[in-house]
Amino acid sequence: MLINNDWKGNVRELENVIERAVISTTSEEIDKNDFKFLNVPESTGSSFNNFNGMEKLKEVEISYIKKILEENNWNKLKASHILGIDRKTLYKKIREYNLE
Repeated sequence: MLINNDWKGNVRELENVIERAVISTTSEEIDKNDFKFLNVPESTGSSFNNFNGMEKLKEVEISYIKKILEENNWNKLKASHILGIDRKTLYKKIREYNLE
């Protein structure tokens, strides 16, 4: 399914799709079931017409930041290290996404 896609949004689109699947999976490995959010029939190798990269990436970012904060009891210093961003950036994203 992934190999046969046109990836009109180039490698960034593919990265966003993989990142979202990794974040949303509940198992150790991702499989085709983790890509159901794309709404692509298995039998086709067509492009993911329903995928809006920017909107979806924002949703993934919000979900991931919230998950990291919750897993670390909202310890912002620890969360910022895990996320690979500085604390000021984390505080900005918390305000921007209304996470508190």
